[in-house]
Formats: sequence, structure tokens, C-alpha cells
Amino acid sequence: MPKNIKDKVLSTRITSQQYDKLSKIALELDMSRSEIISYLIDNGTVNSESIKKKELYPTIITYFARPFSNINQIAKRLNIAYKTSGNIDLKTILQTQEELYKVQSVLTEILSLIRSNYDS
Repeated sequence: MPKNIKDKVLSTRITSQQYDKLSKIALELDMSRSEIISYLIDNGTVNSESIKKKELYPTIITYFARPFSNINQIAKRLNIAYKTSGNIDLKTILQTQEELYKVQSVLTEILSLIRSNYDS
């Protein structure tokens, strides 16, 4: 597979306002102006908000995966307790309820963070 060798130079004239806008987008995205232009050519559009949101997706998935992993662990413990003794004691039920409330608060916090990032 051939490498993307950047051997062409593009020179163009733009207004001060366009330059300022390009520089602002580059600064927001921590990219060079050349990288912004390359991105525009490859993807057809440059929208700093959509790029920022795309960067959030893996983080969102990671943060949502943790509580669900905890839920699976809780369910596994309940299943083991039920299979070994035929019933689940009150202490186990109360511990489970407490752990589920913790998971609920984590998910609520994650949701509020997501909303604040999308609203800003």
C-alpha cells in the first residue's frame, strides 16, 4: 500500500477574516492549518464541534462500560448465591441494592457530563 507522501505545496490567498477563522479552528482542534485543509479535502467539511464530539465517543463508551461491568458482576454474585443456597439472604440483597444505587449515580453523573459537553 503506498504511503501518503506530501510532496505538493499549495499556496493560496485568503482574507484576514478567513485566516483568523482558520487559525481559530486550528487552535481549537490543536491541529495545524495545513492539517485542517487536508481534513477538509479528505472529509468535505470542517466543523470543530462535530470533530470534538467524535473524539468524545470512545470516552463515552469507556465510561458507560464500567458501570455495566459492575452490574454484570453484581448479577453474577446473586446468581452464585442463589444457586449455592437456593435463596438470597437479606444482607446480600441490601448490599446489592446499595451497589446498584452507586451504579445509578455514576450513570447519572456521566449523562450530565455528556449533556454539558454537547450543550457547550
